[in-house]
Amino acid sequence: MQSKQSNSGFFNIDKPIGVTSMDVVRKIRKEINSKKIGHGGTLDPLATGVLPIAIGNATRLLEYVLNYSKTYVAEIEIGKTSNTYDSEGDFSNQKSYDHITKSMIDIELNNFKGIINQTPPTFSAIKKDGVRMYQLARKGIDVKIPSRQVEIKALELKKFNPPYLTIKINCSKGFYVRSFAHELGDKIGTGAYLKSLNRIASGDMSIENSVPLNFLIEQLKHKDYSNLITNFDTVLSHMPKEKLTEEESIKLKSGQKILHHHSISQNELLRVFDENDVFFGIAEFLHTENILKPVKMFI
Repeated sequence: MQSKQSNSGFFNIDKPIGVTSMDVVRKIRKEINSKKIGHGGTLDPLATGVLPIAIGNATRLLEYVLNYSKTYVAEIEIGKTSNTYDSEGDFSNQKSYDHITKSMIDIELNNFKGIINQTPPTFSAIKKDGVRMYQLARKGIDVKIPSRQVEIKALELKKFNPPYLTIKINCSKGFYVRSFAHELGDKIGTGAYLKSLNRIASGDMSIENSVPLNFLIEQLKHKDYSNLITNFDTVLSHMPKEKLTEEESIKLKSGQKILHHHSISQNELLRVFDENDVFFGIAEFLHTENILKPVKMFI
């Protein structure tokens, strides 16, 4: 169960091609007439798939959703390069790929796994001195972008049909699949770009449980969408659950730390539920002191 949050929760949107993540936010905001709405991880216009949308008090949880790992299915074309690293750019440097084998791709994919330094694309929404990088790139202004640490948790070559590769990727936040496609092309010496991208999971949200954007908009017009909202605690299911007594719940809700014994031996965020098994917030367990400290309360 979850605490009563009027018009609050998450939509698991299957974003269509050709719209930005903010376009999705604007379309939904127009129908529900709420300023408290946000998305849990940008998808490029050419990308499709899972886009978590928070409404109402659920927007307070977006920082956790943004930190989730993501899973993508990417179609990459080798033998070509693009200045945007995807199909929207200008193509150049066509090279032969006849010598490329499946085992060569498997070897290179294995080398990408783990924590790596990745340079974001020049054509990206990252800001430099308050200006989006893609705006500078379109003006021909060359700006050096610092690399960042990201993690590739799993890589799997699902289909090998040169010049096309279909790759499943599980990665951390901040990972650019476009950059990965470009770097893979450099590694194998043929060049490559991202032809299409589908995000099939974002944390606990999966493509199987997603809702097409157009369907959701129709439901919103008819004010019939309560069954499409995902509960707060469901989105946070990766966090351990802790059920508290009535006294403990009252103190935590009022902002007090409480003495509480737990079996874990490290500091950890927990979903906290009251004596009626109703979710009411997030608390941090401080294991050295056996204390629960309120982090975000929904009461």
